[in-house]
Amino acid sequence: MSELMRSDEEYRRWIQELGNRYKVSQIKASIRVNNEMLMYYWSVGRDITERRANSKWGNKFFQNLSMDMVDMIPNAKGFSPTNLRYMMRFYELFKDISIVPQVGEQLLEDQENQILPQVGEQFQMASNKVM
Repeated sequence: MSELMRSDEEYRRWIQELGNRYKVSQIKASIRVNNEMLMYYWSVGRDITERRANSKWGNKFFQNLSMDMVDMIPNAKGFSPTNLRYMMRFYELFKDISIVPQVGEQLLEDQENQILPQVGEQFQMASNKVM
């Protein structure tokens, strides 16, 4: 800890505020990334379902799609045949809901340190009721 941090209360409070704002920014960024990935997985599931892809392209469709996606996006993870089936199921479970911004994006300045639930948790709770 610097001498300035030890001796100046205003400086110490300002440094703490900067640290808190940094943490809130990290949370908001991760919420936005999570939201985008949920939307992407939902859209892949929608595409598979609406194209009737597994009946149109045969019983090895998910294996072929998995290999082709890995070739197309080599560094990406999550395109196993099982995950692609989960994406289709995810869409089927939530095709009738409207997807809205996550609650975490509504962080108010007076709630800077509070972590709010994400829409993904609401999907999980709803899917547990269905199964």
